[in-house]
Amino acid sequence: MSTLRSRLLLGVSLGWLVLVAALLAYSHLSGGALAQRENLTHLEYEAQLIANHLERSIRVRQQALARLRYSLVLDDGDLFTQLQRQEGLLALFDRLMVFDAQGEPVAAWPPFEHGGPTIASRDYFKHVRGFRRPHVSEPYVGARPASPR
Repeated sequence: MSTLRSRLLLGVSLGWLVLVAALLAYSHLSGGALAQRENLTHLEYEAQLIANHLERSIRVRQQALARLRYSLVLDDGDLFTQLQRQEGLLALFDRLMVFDAQGEPVAAWPPFEHGGPTIASRDYFKHVRGFRRPHVSEPYVGARPASPR
C-alpha cells in the first residue's frame, strides 16, 4: 500500500463504494416513500368503494321502506298480517317492525316472544321523531349481551 498506484486505486474504490451506497440509500428511501404513497392511494380507493357500496345499500333500504310505508294501513287491526306479506324485505332487514308515536311496538315480523323492545329512549328514535326523516344510527346492542343489531 505504499505505492501511489495502490493508494489511488484504494481511494477510487472507496469513492465508488460510497457513491453506490449513497445511491442505494437514496433509492431505498425514495422507493419506500413511493410505495407508501401508492398504498395510501389504494386504501383511499378501497375506502371510497366501500363507502359507495354502503350508500347504495342504505338508499335501497330507505326506498324499500318508503314503498312499504304507502302499502301499510296503520288503522287496520291486522298490521301483523300486512308485515307478514312483506316476506321479501327480510332479505334486506332482520325484522320488520312498526312502532307507535311513543316508541312502543305495534307489530313485528318475525314476531317477538314478548312483544318486542320499547325504543322511546333510544337516540335514533328521538332523532326520527324530532326531524321526521330517516336516520341511520350507529349499531345498537340488543337484549342479548354484546350482540350488535
